[in-house]
Amino acid sequence: MITKDWTLPEVIEKYPGTRRVFDEAGLHGCGGASGPQETVEFFARVHGVPLDKLLADLENAKDSAAAAYREELGDVLYRRFFRAAIVVILTASATLGASMLLLYGLRRTFTSLDLFAPIQAHANAQVFGWVGLFVMGFACQGLPRFKFVRLWRPDLANLSFVLMLAGLALRMGAAWPWAAQTALGLIGASLEAAAGLLFVVVIARTLRESRSRDDWDKYVVASLLSFVIVALLEPVMFWITRPGLEPEQLIGRVAAFLGPYRNLQLLGFAGLIILGVSQRILPTAFGFRAPGKIAVHAAFLLLTAGLMVDLAGWGAFRATRSAGWAVASWLGTSGYALGALLVAWELRAWTRGDGDRSTKFIRAAYLWMAVACLMVFAEPFYARALGLRFSHAYHGAIRHAFTVGFISLMILGVSSKVVPILGGIDPRSLPALWLPFLLVNVGNAMRVTFQVLTDVIPGTAYPIMGASGTLEVAGLAMWGVHLWRLMGRRTAEPVVPPVPADGRITADLRVADLAERYPILLDVFERYGFKELRNPLLRRTLARRVTVRMACDLKHVGEEEFLAALNAALDARSPADRGTLERV
Repeated sequence: MITKDWTLPEVIEKYPGTRRVFDEAGLHGCGGASGPQETVEFFARVHGVPLDKLLADLENAKDSAAAAYREELGDVLYRRFFRAAIVVILTASATLGASMLLLYGLRRTFTSLDLFAPIQAHANAQVFGWVGLFVMGFACQGLPRFKFVRLWRPDLANLSFVLMLAGLALRMGAAWPWAAQTALGLIGASLEAAAGLLFVVVIARTLRESRSRDDWDKYVVASLLSFVIVALLEPVMFWITRPGLEPEQLIGRVAAFLGPYRNLQLLGFAGLIILGVSQRILPTAFGFRAPGKIAVHAAFLLLTAGLMVDLAGWGAFRATRSAGWAVASWLGTSGYALGALLVAWELRAWTRGDGDRSTKFIRAAYLWMAVACLMVFAEPFYARALGLRFSHAYHGAIRHAFTVGFISLMILGVSSKVVPILGGIDPRSLPALWLPFLLVNVGNAMRVTFQVLTDVIPGTAYPIMGASGTLEVAGLAMWGVHLWRLMGRRTAEPVVPPVPADGRITADLRVADLAERYPILLDVFERYGFKELRNPLLRRTLARRVTVRMACDLKHVGEEEFLAALNAALDARSPADRGTLERV
């Protein structure tokens, strides 16, 4: 009997017909031909399938014919998005940002207008490249499996990937002063908009084909809607802050429009989808607590209403200059913060988890999210205490705590577990990633702390703040190289059925499969010198990948003679023994 403790490779390699059952539950494309190194119980929990039903279906499929395994575009598309995101974070995103931060530290100011274009290119790469590409890749891989459907039109999803890469490259080209700067920026922003819209269409059609409905769906829908809006606004935002504007005009437009636009990108697009999908994968795959239904709905109301009040209040404040509207905007952001904290509390995000290498990243991410939320609550009181109308340093520190502390660490944590599983690799056999974890967190702590202190002790705080980005980039680089190598590993070879369709043993079949499926053959193996097959442990390890042909070469046994002896033993079985699937 197949039990909940069997691993997927054990089940599929012994009974290839069970692959169909796993595929119907969302396995397709994960872990190669034999599936990931996880138990049946873990698979059932992650994919939302009743364990008893899954075990019953597997038992019924034991004798089914094995289906040919074939990877499709939708199964491997995530690798392109993830690899591109790693390239972006180590070039135009984090590395460029760290370079600009060093200049800010040396100049001891945040208002260097000559750095505005490269800083905006960095922010664009951070949102659409680093976060956007990872979200797009995860959505193409994970959402169809959570919803028991296949990705709709993977070719269009791939086209959105190509368009996004082209747009990011052109937007980076627009960061430097030369004749085609404005044209490149507009074309790049338009390509990013097209990529975002196409991606949302693909995911929306995929979700529509599913009959599965969950409480966290609304978070994903709200995030996709935010992505549509920010994608459409990207060419507009580039145009109204384009190179060549007078400094006063540029500063006025940045003050009026850039803050709300960034909030819609980070809180609306990135924040909502991370908080929503966390409710789906953290309890099932990472060992955190499942949130209650009431809390899920209340948090969604706080998040979405808070974001809308924030945007509306800021727009009204810029139009009327009334301090009351500024307070309304702050109250909206505070409402969003309350919703985020409610999700974290329901998940027990700071204390739970299964303790593997990804847990520390996720706990730290939610801790930084809590820091950002508490800083939001304190922002007006901080400014008043220092006699400031508004602190650019403090507000920027909040944003960094949320983007790098929460969003980026969530990407690092989730990917460090998901990518090995998708590649058929046991995450427990991999490095713990403590050094990149410490580098990113220490760098983030330096940035947030000393950026705030630039309001108080600028001479000391600016240089330390400027150096913090170097630590973050070093940590991200170590993680990125590790993840890239994982995605380059070859998955397990296609499953070979224990016996061919005509019932005859051939030299390409595996020794362990034959010995376990037909124990009567152990006498023949022993007679020809394969005494070690009597040991069940050796059958599961050394003999697992050895074919009959390889065994004959190893023991210097004639292949034709040995095959004849094996087939003769099969033919000599009693009728009661024929077709048995006894497990030794």
